[in-house]
Amino acid sequence: MVLQVPLCKSCTTCPAHRRHHCQLIKDAETSQSAELRGLVDDLRATKRGFEHSLTSLQAALTRLSSEKDVACEKIAMTALIQQQKLEKQKACSVDFFLLMHVLNLILPIFVQLAGIS
Repeated sequence: MVLQVPLCKSCTTCPAHRRHHCQLIKDAETSQSAELRGLVDDLRATKRGFEHSLTSLQAALTRLSSEKDVACEKIAMTALIQQQKLEKQKACSVDFFLLMHVLNLILPIFVQLAGIS
């Protein structure tokens, strides 16, 4: 039977190798299989943890991207409002200076008509 052959043939035939631990293939298969199953189970748990972390990171990235879009829109709207305010201020300044110029032109006429010198 092949399963009854030791893993290290020299361990059973050579006295110098007797310090080595020798197992039959059948016994090694059983113990190694259990150890490998445990390692695979640990790796599966680790994989689930990574998948959960990945899902959390993807959700956070989506949320941050959405927040960034909202922030960019808010900045654009604020800039537009500031631009409109500046344009109104310029228009008011121009209107004020035109009004002052007109008043300076007609004031002497009113003074003259009123007879005030």
